[in-house]
Order: sequence, then C-alpha cells, then structure tokens
Amino acid sequence: HRYGHEERIGHQNFLSWITPKSYRSLFTANFGSSKKTEMVKRKRGPTETGSGGGSVLRTFYQPSASLTRIYTGGRLGASSTGRGQASQGKDLPTLLLCPNGPSASLVRVDTVDEEVGSLRFSIVHELQVRSEDDTVSSVALSADGRRAAVSTQGAISSVFTLDENSVDGGLANDEKANISAPAPILQRSWRPLDAVVVTSTAFDDSGALLAFGGANGSVRVYDVDRAYLTHSFTASTAVISVLRFGKGSHDIFAGSENGELVKFDLHDHAITAAMKNHVSAITGIEIMQDGRRVVSSGRDRILSIWNAVDGVLVRTIVTTEGGDECAIEAIATIPRPFSRWKHIIFVGDDAGRVSCWDVDTGRQVDIHFSLGQNEAESSIVDMAFVPIRPSRSIRSQSEEEDQHPDKSFHLVTTTRSGSVYSIECCSDKFQAEVRARVAAHLEEVYDAMFLEDGKTICVASNVHTVYLYQVSPNCIWQTVGSLSGHEGIVMSLDRNAQYFATGSRDRTARVWVRKHASISDRGSLRCVGIAEGHTDAIGAVALSHKATPGFLITGAADRTLKRWKLGVDNGNKNASILRSQWTILAHQKDINCVAVSPDDKVIATGSQDKLCRIWTADSGSRLTECVGHRRGVWSLSFSPVDRVVATASGDKTIRLWSTRTGECLRLLEGHSGAILKVVFLTNGLQLASSGADGILKLWEVKSGACNQTIDGHEDRVWALSAANDGRWLLSAGADASVRIWKDETAKRAAELASVADAEALRRQEISDAVRGKQWARASRVALSADHPRQLLQVFQDVVKEQGPDELDAIISSLVQDFRKTDLEGGDQSLLRKLFSYCRDWNTSSSTYLVSQIVLSGSR
Repeated sequence: HRYGHEERIGHQNFLSWITPKSYRSLFTANFGSSKKTEMVKRKRGPTETGSGGGSVLRTFYQPSASLTRIYTGGRLGASSTGRGQASQGKDLPTLLLCPNGPSASLVRVDTVDEEVGSLRFSIVHELQVRSEDDTVSSVALSADGRRAAVSTQGAISSVFTLDENSVDGGLANDEKANISAPAPILQRSWRPLDAVVVTSTAFDDSGALLAFGGANGSVRVYDVDRAYLTHSFTASTAVISVLRFGKGSHDIFAGSENGELVKFDLHDHAITAAMKNHVSAITGIEIMQDGRRVVSSGRDRILSIWNAVDGVLVRTIVTTEGGDECAIEAIATIPRPFSRWKHIIFVGDDAGRVSCWDVDTGRQVDIHFSLGQNEAESSIVDMAFVPIRPSRSIRSQSEEEDQHPDKSFHLVTTTRSGSVYSIECCSDKFQAEVRARVAAHLEEVYDAMFLEDGKTICVASNVHTVYLYQVSPNCIWQTVGSLSGHEGIVMSLDRNAQYFATGSRDRTARVWVRKHASISDRGSLRCVGIAEGHTDAIGAVALSHKATPGFLITGAADRTLKRWKLGVDNGNKNASILRSQWTILAHQKDINCVAVSPDDKVIATGSQDKLCRIWTADSGSRLTECVGHRRGVWSLSFSPVDRVVATASGDKTIRLWSTRTGECLRLLEGHSGAILKVVFLTNGLQLASSGADGILKLWEVKSGACNQTIDGHEDRVWALSAANDGRWLLSAGADASVRIWKDETAKRAAELASVADAEALRRQEISDAVRGKQWARASRVALSADHPRQLLQVFQDVVKEQGPDELDAIISSLVQDFRKTDLEGGDQSLLRKLFSYCRDWNTSSSTYLVSQIVLSGSR
C-alpha cells in the first residue's frame, strides 16, 4: 500500500535519491554556497533577494498589479466629453460608467502618448449597490460628470455625487494613477418605478433631471436636486430599451423593444409624436449636432432620421450590405467642435463591425473595419466619444494643424466578450484606426504565463483568442498582441526561447513564432505550425527546452500523448501541418498536464486516473509510474536542478517523486481544496502552488514547511507562473482576475530588522533611564513604546526605592503633559493606553497597588 509511504522514509532514505552535487544545491541554501549554486549565480548574475551567498529563500510576496473585471456587459454611461458637448477651453478627462455585475466601475480615460494616440483607462471607483447578490441593469452619467446613477435588477436605483477630487484618479502626464481619491457620496437610493426593473437611464444636459425607463414600458422623470417626481408616462407596452433627452432638455425620446419610438414634451406633459418605422427593438437614439434631427437604430438593420420638432420621418437608411443580415447594436454621433463630422453617424453591429453613414445623403462613408475575426467575441454593445489630440501617424500635416488642435477623437467601443476597443479618428479627413484593446472582463482564465521580458503576460480565457497584455501597476492593461486562429477555447499554453504553443478544445495545437525582435510589437506573432490528429480536446502542451530541432508534446482528453517535430521557420505566411513522430495511449482517463524535463530527455504526464507517468522523450517508452494520489493529477513541474518531479492533485496534496524509481519523496499538505497548479522557484529550493480554494502557498522543498499563504482570489486558481526564478508570480483563475505578485523578502527583512533595532534602542534607553534614576523619562519611553511589562517594572522600582508618593508625583506630571499636548492639537492616546494598562493591573493581587497609585495620581 503506497499511500503514506513517504511518511516512513527516514532522513537517510530521503537523501538516497539525490546525488552529492544536487544535495548541495538543494539543502545548503542557508549554510553557504555550494559549487553548483555558485555556477548558477555566475550564469544568472546576482540573486534578486540577496547580495552574495547562495539563493535566498523567498518568504514574502505582495500584490504588484492586477487585471480585474470592470465591465460585464450593457450600455455605458459617459460624461460630457464622452457623449454630448465637448468641453471648451478645458482639458477635462472623460469618465465612463461601466456595469460590472453587482457594482458599476467608474473609469477615467486620459491621453497618454500623443505620438501614438494611445489612451489610458484607470479605475477611479467602484459604485457598490446595496446587495452583492444584485446585478446592475442600467447606468448613467450626467453631462458634467458630477452625478452617477446606478439601477439594479432589484428595482433599486442609487444616485451618487462626484466632486472634482473623486474623479482625479489619474493625470495624463503621470505614469501612475492615484486611485485613492475620495469616494463618491450616495445622494439618494429608492425605487423610482416601484417594483419594476429599470432598463434604461438618462440625465438631461444640466444633470438636474433623471429619467428612468422600465420593463413595463413606463417612463418617470425625477428632479435630482429636490428629490421629487416631475413627469410620468407610458411610452410602450414593451421594455424600454433607450432613453435620450432632446436638445435643451425640453423633450425626451423613448425607444422600446417592440420598435416603438415616442417623443414626450416636458412642458406640455404629453406625448407629442409617435414615430413608427422600426419593426424590431430600438438599440440607439442620437441627437445630431444641429439639434433638429434625431437618429434611431434598430436590430432590423435600418437607421431612421426624424425631424426633432414634429417627429416626421426624413430618411430611412438600410445598412445591409450584399444580403448581410447583421443587427445594429449601437450608434454614436460626434459633437462639436468636430464640424466636418456633424452629418456622420457611427454604426456598430453584432458582427463586430463599425461603419460610418452620412445622414444627409444616406450613403456609407469610406470608413469601415472589424474588431475581430470571431463574431461571438466582438459583437458590439455600446460606443462612446473621447476627444484627444491626434497622433502623428494619423493627423493631417496641413499648415492649419496648430490653429485647430481638436482634430482627433477616439470612439470607445465595448463588446459582449468584455473587451473595450479604442478607435482613433481624424477630424480633418475621414480616416480611422483601431489603437488599443483593454480587457474589461476576462471571465474564467484557464491558463496564463509570463513572457521572457517579465512585463508582458499571455492569457487564455474562455474565448478563442489568446491575448498578450502589457502589465501596468495602476491602470487597466492593454493588449500588445494576440494569437487568433483556434476555433475553440484555448486550454493550455507553453513557451520556450523561440516558440509559443497553444492547445485548444478544437482538438488542435498551434505553434507560434515572433515576427520581430520585440514581443511588444503589435501583431508580432505568427502561426507556423498546426498539430492535427487528436480526437478530443487538447488539455496540455509542452515545448522542448534545448533540443534542435525542437519538438512539441500534446496530451488530450482522448488519453493519447503525441510528439510533434518542429521544423525550421522558413518565413512562409501559411502555417504548415506538423508531423507526429509517435503516439501512445498514455493513460486510462483524460490527460490534464504534460511537462518536459530541463534536459529534454524525459516527459511527465498527469491524468484523471490519479497517476503520474514518466516517459522517454525520444521513443515514448514508459520509464516509471508514480502511484499515490487519491484524485486526479492536475499539474506537474520538473525541478530545474534535480531528477525530481512535483505533482499537484485533487486530493489536496503535493507530492515530490523520483523520476528514476517513481518513489514518493515528500508529501506537502495545507490546501483546503484541490491543488490545480504547482511550479518550482528559487533554483529548485521552493515550490509555489495554487488551488480551488483561491489560495496560493509557498513551500520549502527541504523541510516541507509552508513559508507563506496568500489569499488572493475568490475562486479556483487555474494558472500560476513565475518570472526571474520567482521574483514575480502570476496567478489567474475563475474569478476573472489576473494578479501579479512581487517578492519583497529582502524589503520585509530590512523592515523587521529596522523594527528590531528600534526596539532594542528603546529597551536600552529605558534601562539607562532606570539606572540613572530618571523615572519620568523611563516611564514615558516605556509607555510610548507600548511595553506594559517594562512600565510596570519601572513603577514597582519607584515604589520600592522612592515610595508611593514619588510614583504619585511622576504620574501627575505625566498626566499634565498629556493633557497639555492634547490642548495643543495632540491626542490622548498615551493617557488612554496608561488607563488600559491600569485596568489589567487592577485584576491581579500582585499589581493592583500600582494600579491604584496611578489612578490616584491621574486625577
């Protein structure tokens, strides 16, 4: 019976599997440097956590950066610079309000680099509703960005007040955003439509009126300042999908899911026009720059241009092209001062395409592009306007450039997959270009890893495309590249110095190379090989490290293991079909993980059949079998210096195995759920693990002790990667977040040493004061240093040597000083601390006398 066998292995047996050289590299980290670790240090340079000696164990990680969810779908709220009149003479930021599950994310948009026209998205605040179980149904921002409205599925609406300080979360010329701005103030929370869910919300231009549209077709308008109902009417028998105030806030337009559009006059308190032209749900209402025309869009693929005064239909524009039947999901108009665009309207459809139409002629302008190849991922939800100074690559080079600075703008577009795209448009010529993509909602992340620069990460979530992100400590991360081509969700990633590999549910694996020297170059990844042959989803891929030519190992749910030969990249644009060198039936159940040893001679596989098996890389012959886990094996990792493999299992344990004999050498326990990922750190001296409990743990291989436990996620942590031998850790999982952790062991040790030195100095100062009979000084230092035992000893020495009267005098002097300090603007924390000590001393028969003297002297 192999379960628990490792517990009976003595010290000598545990060392029998290690060679003398590997013993020195593994067990002498804290006792000087062995020859092997000295060679590693010369090769890699100085260690990150120490200056000299061997590798220093990492024991303290802190959060460094994170990519969290800010948008889960639905229409955006935008400030005046985002939707409406652009600010004149002021460089104000654009504020976006994004529905984010049980809350709404207030995002600030700034221009970062005018050279490339890039934007920076910074989270300013999370506007939280009453219950975490509730979901946001509609949001709105006032034109001046001073008020925000958030409505939920529970029919509750909240209005928040945003002052200037609360939105100064980032400065355009500051690399780091300050997201610790004052929180918005909750002005009011109520049920504006009684028990009816609010489906659409809109502020008027002044921000004083707030309109709510409900699921029963009713619309109510409230005065926000005075908190009372001003208007109420029924616009339709269907759900209200869009609300928009007209120019001057004299009327309001309401569109519904059944295609009805009405105009309500706020002065006459009556519906003055019923505008019928759509046969499907209305998805957008926009007011043109002249204020005399209203444009409505619907999923029937038509744009309707109406007279804003009498509601008469002026023109109908059919946006279908060549029989293409893509529904319009969002429209946007460009406000002043971009006068050349005053007759242009942007249209976004559910295929992820953006086009421009001239409302005067009804013709399409020569600007159209697609946000992605997969329609399910790039289906557009909403669009908002962001004015910026044009980038050099797209701005006009005319002589009038300096006289007209506002000649460019961005169109921020959101998609159903949770992506936010930034599209730059030049105002003096009809030209547009997709500038950036930020991940607003990753949903569940299945795998993620660092690239070699340590500043870029590769993320595979529940979409068909793998994205590369540039890590930003305080802002929302932007994509710097993508790997698209799979027709299913990508489940696993791996890389070496030359290649990237991806495995997908579409039963294929792909190999990618770089086009350029820098991985951050946009579009720098190219598919060079496709591995086809598995009959089920590929759940694990692994690339060789040193072999020339290299090879790829794939493991799939069809229980087979395949080796693929990687050829030399000849620069062809088309990917070649990889040739399988051998195929073996490796396990009796799904293969969850695959790893290649550092010398490329051995392959390890883990499966749901609870086994870890070791194979030769050349022929696929089985070397040994590791038996002991009671649940499936989810992850495995080879030691970089020893013939050892670590496995993580659903039985909540990590085991270390000999790759020669298959013997279990160490058992690590501590997680409360299945362990999903394990990696070696610190030149093989440590392990990092992540589990279904959302916990990350840091282990010491020699002793099996847990050095640190990090509670960093709210759900399963599928991905765990290390950079610079553990200087940085990356974790990601089912909570739709990616987090970067930095090793702060040296900093923590320095802080603790500083605290210990200060503590020693204070103790020495107290001792010196007592030796010199300076009782008042000794009492003050002991009280300030929060040393009740030393303070009690000082008081007892005073009573013993000088008598109770002397202690009473000392206490009276201290209390007078404390009260004087309080009158000068200080606090009475020391006096409160003294009384708390007296409370404790008064409960003991051996110290109550001192307590009574102190209380008597403090009167």
